[in-house]
Amino acid sequence: MKERTKKITAKTLSMKVADKIRNEIIFGNYKEGERIIEQNLSEEFGVSRIPIREAIRLLESEGFLEISPYKGSIVREITPQSFNETQIMRISIVPTLLQHALPNYTATTIKQAEELIYKTEQNLSSTTFMHFIVKMQDLMYGPCKMPYFLHIAEVVLKRHLMVLNIYFNSFKENDFSFDGYRTFFEICKNKQHDEAIAYWTETIKVQYQLINEAFIKWYEAKSNVAF
Repeated sequence: MKERTKKITAKTLSMKVADKIRNEIIFGNYKEGERIIEQNLSEEFGVSRIPIREAIRLLESEGFLEISPYKGSIVREITPQSFNETQIMRISIVPTLLQHALPNYTATTIKQAEELIYKTEQNLSSTTFMHFIVKMQDLMYGPCKMPYFLHIAEVVLKRHLMVLNIYFNSFKENDFSFDGYRTFFEICKNKQHDEAIAYWTETIKVQYQLINEAFIKWYEAKSNVAF
């Protein structure tokens, strides 16, 4: 059963609507190829169709939706090529974010990260782990104080989460590990910034290889069923 917030306030309506739809896509409530019907969303969120259309245009530009001549707005299919593109962007962005963020880390930053790891471990599931990743990104990269760059990083991460949702739920490989995060913040405690950047960049590359192998198997199996 889908649970969605019905009313929307503050920020801009279109951005709020986009946030809601994006999260529904990331967590699998809207499936690949599913139609996004403006009238239904307008009634569901309690807003006019104008911010709905603006939100759809935004999500199309981010790669979450596509406009089909016959179906209208639909959830974009995730392909190995688009996943690979997302990972290239992540690997390119992360070192720069950390280069500007690490000098602004405080003892509080590291304490919050450690507390987040502990709390997630106490109630661990694929959903809580994905929420953990989103919150951890804010802690790790937020101190860079580069709003536009952070926005790009957020979009890239959420496209990545679409694949993680498939990976965690389809392959039952729920051996979630926090070791990489712990090691990263231990390095940060010693203010070894270059080492921390190198370590985390390599960690992302290794994670990508593992997830990509599983994702390609899932995608090929799905394509074979379709034909």
